[in-house]
Amino acid sequence: MRIGASLAMTLLFLVGVTTSKADELLWDNYPGGFEALQNVSFSMSSERNTAVWESTWVVDDVDLAQIEGADPGLTRLTRLAWVGARDPGYAYSTVDVIVLDGEFNTIFQAWDLEYSFTDRGSELDPQMQLYEGEVSLNVPTPSDEGLSEHFYIGVRLVGDGYYQGSGRFVTSSIDETIRGRTEGYTRAAVFGAPDWTPASDVWYAPPTDEHFEFAFRVYAEVVPEPASLALLAVGGLLMIRRR
Repeated sequence: MRIGASLAMTLLFLVGVTTSKADELLWDNYPGGFEALQNVSFSMSSERNTAVWESTWVVDDVDLAQIEGADPGLTRLTRLAWVGARDPGYAYSTVDVIVLDGEFNTIFQAWDLEYSFTDRGSELDPQMQLYEGEVSLNVPTPSDEGLSEHFYIGVRLVGDGYYQGSGRFVTSSIDETIRGRTEGYTRAAVFGAPDWTPASDVWYAPPTDEHFEFAFRVYAEVVPEPASLALLAVGGLLMIRRR
């Protein structure tokens, strides 16, 4: 009995460890970090409570089919990181986050989340501060299957008062860059895009003639499928019975 109890406790421990995996980088379309970015002069509005009198969004997609090991199990988003540009004369204490499925239905949306940032200078524009931002989040999986295989994420900067400051999302590297199934999209009624619209249909494309891709990273926990956990449990029970 003692051996059986010991094995059962070990099994519970292993299941707990397996289901509590620390987050890891899932998607990175500016590999090598900020220094590897190209065309940092190109950016698009993604902001609220700023000089753009009507709120705007920029999103870009993640394709889990391209990620080895991300298919099995549930994928829970834990952090987002991105490169942005902002007017350094104003305070931006929070960001909004949105997650959409492949058909642009909202899976998750949060307002006024605290974020951290690293100042990267003013390469974009003498009046703009480039920065790398990061926000933590815990996106509930929308179903037993987890996030859809193809989805979009977006972040927008929140200004400290209406008609003040500016927030933009910067285009990603153009070489050796992981890409989703589509270019980035925008929803910016003030610029003629009240619905989700390909970014290149609203703004001019970068000089490389590439579609817009935006610099972001997605961190997530990938939890094993319930079937995998069940097999682990059955194996443990068989071990106990054999004892």
